[in-house]
Amino acid sequence: MSSAECRRNVWWVAIAGGVLVALMLIVVAKYAVLSALLIGAIFAAALGLFLGWAFCTKVEETLGGDAPAQITPKPEPVPAPEAAAAKEPVASPAPLVSATDAVTVSKDAKPEAPTKLKKPAVAKKPKAAKPAAKKPAAEKPAPKKAATAAALDAALAKSKDDPVPDAPELLKAPRGGKADDLKLIKGVGPKLEALLNEVGVWHFDQIASWKAKDIAHVDALIVGFHGRITRDEWVKQARVLAKGGETEFSKRARKGDAN
Repeated sequence: MSSAECRRNVWWVAIAGGVLVALMLIVVAKYAVLSALLIGAIFAAALGLFLGWAFCTKVEETLGGDAPAQITPKPEPVPAPEAAAAKEPVASPAPLVSATDAVTVSKDAKPEAPTKLKKPAVAKKPKAAKPAAKKPAAEKPAPKKAATAAALDAALAKSKDDPVPDAPELLKAPRGGKADDLKLIKGVGPKLEALLNEVGVWHFDQIASWKAKDIAHVDALIVGFHGRITRDEWVKQARVLAKGGETEFSKRARKGDAN
């Protein structure tokens, strides 16, 4: 079979394959006719080129293509024996190495293995120290149980009898059963004197010893008369009266003229 016949047969097969692919796309895959024909044409062209390369190339190599028949050359005349002897001897050509020997030599010669490049050593990163585990917080001790009602009542009763810390001297009753006449102090009337006696103030020397904190303490007790102690200068008057002296107001008060 010639090369032209081979290529013609290959293309017929490729066209038949393209038509078959187009029909399968239309019937089975429900493709549009134009799309199926386009895909079939592409398939036929690819198949024709592949089959032509696979089969027809070998046929051309076997038959030598479509070249014309070879012309037999005419035989050259044989030279005379004397002329042949007169010619110089031709040097024998060097022995040719066959392909098999070349392959054998190439198999025996082992190629040198390429030297492997050692990878540079990478310094290892130091591992970060793990944080110390936190100790669980110690549980707070449960608060003590409250005292019983009886013990609480007893503590309250005792606290009423005990003097308040840092409080001025306050008495339950006057010394010797006789109180000073607090009305001799300017600003103290009968009502305020009764209130002072009620909170524990009976004598001049008590008022004379008061400091700022004592004044604040007593001022909080005399409800309705706040500010009288400092405004009327009770402490200054009480110091004079505690020593047995007299103030201008006390003189008038003893005479019955306290205005």
